[in-house]
Amino acid sequence: IMEGATGLRRMGEMMDALRRHPPQELLGQRVTRRIDYWDEDVFGPILSATDRASRNVVALFGERGLKVTVRPSGTEPKLKIYVECGGRDAGGDAGEIAALAERANEAMARHLLA
Repeated sequence: IMEGATGLRRMGEMMDALRRHPPQELLGQRVTRRIDYWDEDVFGPILSATDRASRNVVALFGERGLKVTVRPSGTEPKLKIYVECGGRDAGGDAGEIAALAERANEAMARHLLA
């Protein structure tokens, strides 16, 4: 949680750093694709401050199906990390997949805090 003006500034710095220096791999999976919803060439022009805030999202895709999405919360002073994994490429049972998701969440948090 990053409260106050300092926290808001820090969240912006973390998102900017993620855009400039995204991880090249996530848990040993090479990042093969990155989607930045601020990319006006792909998603059209940003029309307002509200539009800009709602599009402040970066998604990273690993080569074996791992997806990690980062965005600032719209209601709380924190960044949110969403992890998607599973299917054939994840391997293992539900417990192993949940553990993989938790490790990916922790790895992204470390990357953002660095």
